Amino acid sequence: NLEALVFMLRNQMLSHTNSQEYIQQVYQQITQQNQALDDLLQWGSSNMRGMNTKASVVQIEPLIQDIVKLFHEQTQSKQLEIDINISEATRVLAIKDHAVIILRNLISNAIKFSYANGKVSIYSSTDKIYTHIHIQDEGIGINATKSAVLFNEIQQKSYGTEDEPGSGVGLVLCKDLIERNKGIVEIKSSPNKGSVFTVGLPSCPPIYTDSEI
Repeated sequence: NLEALVFMLRNQMLSHTNSQEYIQQVYQQITQQNQALDDLLQWGSSNMRGMNTKASVVQIEPLIQDIVKLFHEQTQSKQLEIDINISEATRVLAIKDHAVIILRNLISNAIKFSYANGKVSIYSSTDKIYTHIHIQDEGIGINATKSAVLFNEIQQKSYGTEDEPGSGVGLVLCKDLIERNKGIVEIKSSPNKGSVFTVGLPSCPPIYTDSEI
């Protein structure tokens, strides 16, 4: 698909208006492919013999802020509101690279399957064992039958509400990394009403900022 788009641009087969639209499509596809490739390389490297990566304290709020910045073009294009409601004191015990891949995939999905002018909410809760990060969208949602196997089977290639491409392996990869970090994951979803993906990772004692104290 990228090859065809670049061919048309190179041979000036498109009007100026269409060229701008196609350039945006090329940009989005390259961004998605780079993300997928990076995730798969990270996943593969963690499977290499002799690799012994240990969990450490990961501060969630700045990590999510950095991830959301990666999707600025997509959120602007869809005019999405991203609401982050996570305390700076929220921390988990996890392998940081794994946490980035997990949350990046889930946030990417929320944006991809959101309708224009919608809202994506990212917030947290805690219990005795886990700190839960909730990623809620107002998008197309999925039915119960499909959501039951979403993390267990590689899905057919899917497209978002603006035809954003997906590889189909992201959620299976996420589940594997979540389990490696002794975490849990669940989904609540309704067709045409949106979804809430929840990742629970082992909690560690919070730190407090001066203002919170």
